[in-house]
This record gives sequence, C-alpha cells and structure tokens, in this order.
Amino acid sequence: MAVLEYTLSSGEATLAGVSASSGRIAPPEELDGYSLTHLGAYCLSARRVEPSQPVFETTVGEPDPFGRADQPVYGGALIALSLPQTVQELGSHCCYGCTHLEELSFYEGLEYVSDGAFKNCRSLSRITLYAPKGSTAALEGVLSQISGFCEVEIRFPQQTVPLIFPGYSEEWEENCPARIFSLDFNGTGYQYRQCLSFRGLDWERYDSLFPTAANNEALDVLLPLVWRRLKVPYALQEKAKARYLDWTQHHLEAMTRWLLEKKQPFFQPYLQWGLVTPETVELLRSLAAKQGDTETVSALLDWQKQRRPGWTKEYDL
Repeated sequence: MAVLEYTLSSGEATLAGVSASSGRIAPPEELDGYSLTHLGAYCLSARRVEPSQPVFETTVGEPDPFGRADQPVYGGALIALSLPQTVQELGSHCCYGCTHLEELSFYEGLEYVSDGAFKNCRSLSRITLYAPKGSTAALEGVLSQISGFCEVEIRFPQQTVPLIFPGYSEEWEENCPARIFSLDFNGTGYQYRQCLSFRGLDWERYDSLFPTAANNEALDVLLPLVWRRLKVPYALQEKAKARYLDWTQHHLEAMTRWLLEKKQPFFQPYLQWGLVTPETVELLRSLAAKQGDTETVSALLDWQKQRRPGWTKEYDL
C-alpha cells in the first residue's frame, strides 16, 4: 500500500510525493479517476519543494505483507521507479539526488524530461523502455541526463532488444596562455548518446561507434555490449555484425569466461556464428569444465565426435 500526493491541473494529475513501505515505486495510471500525466518538480528529490497548488492524497495497492509502515520515499530512499503509460512529462529535478535509484522504466509516450530530472542519480544503471508502437524517441530525454554506464532494454511488441550505453565524464581544461577553456569528454558514452534524437535511436550510427569503443573502453563494457548486439541483432547490418564477430574471435577466451560467470548458454550462438571450430573447441571445453558447465562440455564433446572421420550416428532399438 502507498499514499500518493498529487496536484490537479486541467483535469490531469501531477505526482507531488509518495509514502510507501518500499523504495520500489510504481504509480498507477489514474489517481482518484484523474490521469497521471506529470511528475512534479522535486517530487521525489532529496531536496523536496512543496508545490504551490493544493495537494490531494490517495491510497493505492495492498497492505504490506510484512507489516512495514509507510515512510516518505524521496532522495536516497528511492530504489526503483516504474512510470505508467500515461506519464508524458518529468518535472524539473523530480529525482534530483536520488543516489540509490538503480532502475527506471517508462513508456514511449514520455515526451519531455526537464532539466536535472536525474541529476546526481549516480546508481541509475538499468533502463527499460516500453515501446508498443515501436518508437524509441523517449530514450533521448532520459539518457541525456545519465552519464554513467547503462544497461538498456527496449521492449517492442515482438521482441526485447538489450543494449549497452557506456559511461562518460566531463572535464574542463584550460589553455593557460590563451585563457581559453574547453570541455572534454572522457569515455565514449557521450558519443553513444548522440545516436539518440527526437526521431529515435539511429541503429546504424550506434553500431558504427564500436571501433572507437573497442579502442577506448574496458572489457567490462565491451563484453556485454558485443554480446547483446549479436544475441539480439535488431537492425544490425552485416558490416557491423562482421566487426562484432571479428572482435569476439580475438577476445574469445574473455567473452567465454564472462558468459560462464553470468551463466549464459553460449554453445548454440557460438555454433551459429562459426566460433566453434577445431581450433577453438578445446579452449571452450576447458573453460566450461573449469566452471562446472557439464551441459556445454557435453555439447562440445558431441560436436567433436561428429566431426571424426567415418563417424555415423547409431540408434539403439
């Protein structure tokens, strides 16, 4: 159960505050019959600002099964925020200083994200966009305010497309003799965010940045980025796919170790991509055996056996 505070304007509700037993907040589409279309300025921020309009309250959800009391949820208390389909705008600094906010989900109908909405949300690293009509335009307003590493899922009607957006940092540098200051970006995350616009995500431009990322980013960024693009190759052109596969071939041991640690099955994708070869099979089998992945070891042994000269499959009757 949660208590939601809201204001009204032109027959629509704006969220003004939340009290709940958990830091995972999922407001409904309607509050007392009014469509929830906005998150108010500073409504969940570490620095609350009381709205100038009259504030109403409504109770939603079921009582907490553990009997925990409702507490105001703002700033560091907010952990996850799931916005309903009706929300169109996020007010200024609505989540400013929510240092423990890790997850955010929203719909493609989100039209405007005000300045500072996610400023100092340093833990925000998992983003989900629901795109029933196929639009990715709403990503720009959100990701433009998040400079850290982000795992992004775009949920289209027919499939879910996972992506990685690397992080970046900004640094002002001074040219002392000329007294000129320039803003430099460290990391490729800023370039990746330039693939987003009001038209949506430019998939070709996103993939074209990989050679730059490969030369500048660490493996903990590159491994999930490459795996996600190859595993779900939405709008992936053959030239870009070849680049990802070439990189994977040169980092096959690192990729395999990472997949084993994540308990991600890789035999069938590797087989499909031509990464299981007489030259690589022993390495793959050894890595899988060390991790205790008996299913993959068995699949690799069967693959080797089938390639032996004169081998024919036998059937026991």
